[in-house]
Amino acid sequence: MKTLTTGDKNVCSYTGVFGILIAATCLFQNLLFFNSHWVTTLLILIYLVAITAFSLLIAQHPAAPVLLIVTTALLIIGLLLLVVNGVVSMIVGVLFLYAVVITSVVYAEGFPGKFRQKALAERAERDLWKDKI
Repeated sequence: MKTLTTGDKNVCSYTGVFGILIAATCLFQNLLFFNSHWVTTLLILIYLVAITAFSLLIAQHPAAPVLLIVTTALLIIGLLLLVVNGVVSMIVGVLFLYAVVITSVVYAEGFPGKFRQKALAERAERDLWKDKI
């Protein structure tokens, strides 16, 4: 049975916090320096999805790996939209590269299966104590 070790939990916590910090930096940059435009609104939504994905990674939620893939795809779209509009933002590129690397690490280390096992164990324990309390 695959279980999360302390090292796995630390990897999830640290990578998630760092991802949230990078995405928040992108969000603040977007809010402070970009003009009101439909691309700006789309980028805000993409950054919020990224923050949600990294938050779920911290919580070791089973949906986190899939949401990381979605986030990576949205970030490449957002990065291309910025480049097409003549804007170059280094931190958005850093966020995209970070999302690619973390998504690769999450799948290479087998975290999706470990997250599912953890969720099943929590559900079984909750069902065990449901009628006893």
